[in-house]
Amino acid sequence: ERGVRIKVIDKVNHPAYGQRGLFAARKFSPGEWVIDYAGELIPDTQLNGRSTDYCLKYVENHSIDAGKLGNESRFVNDFRGIATRPNVEFAYDQTSPPVVGFKALGKAIKKGEEIVATYGKRYWAGRGMDMCQDSSSRDCPGKHGLSLPEPTTSDASFLCHLCIKEVHTFSNYHYCSMCNYGICSQCYQRC
Repeated sequence: ERGVRIKVIDKVNHPAYGQRGLFAARKFSPGEWVIDYAGELIPDTQLNGRSTDYCLKYVENHSIDAGKLGNESRFVNDFRGIATRPNVEFAYDQTSPPVVGFKALGKAIKKGEEIVATYGKRYWAGRGMDMCQDSSSRDCPGKHGLSLPEPTTSDASFLCHLCIKEVHTFSNYHYCSMCNYGICSQCYQRC
């Protein structure tokens, strides 16, 4: 068993509602390899003209494109609008041949939890999305609006969904409790 499962997203406020996501079929420990990224190995010289959302840099002069073929890893969604932070990161295992895939970040991934990464600023910029140029960026994707989170006694940190910086104080973070979307005060003021 791979330890992951593809599911149709049935939550209406999920940014990928009606589409698919990848979920943990078992618990993953922090730092544990979750899944390899598989697809077609493409020389970078052949990338021009391809329209795919599933291309990932592999090794020098080559990328992996899972647009037409691949494995479950192609269903990892971007964390924005789903969680306060990613629970996996793109990672490289320098074995021979090298392997690219997803590794659990600093917190365990529970069974049933959606596996989410950050696609990165270049991904969104390449799709013409500069969220600060969009007047709706001050609201969450579900248009619920943003507010300051309720202070708690525990140490908390948040990840800004726009600049991907960690925020350590409640007063510097604007958050939607319905869909977990949030941005730092600096991005909130800039938008």
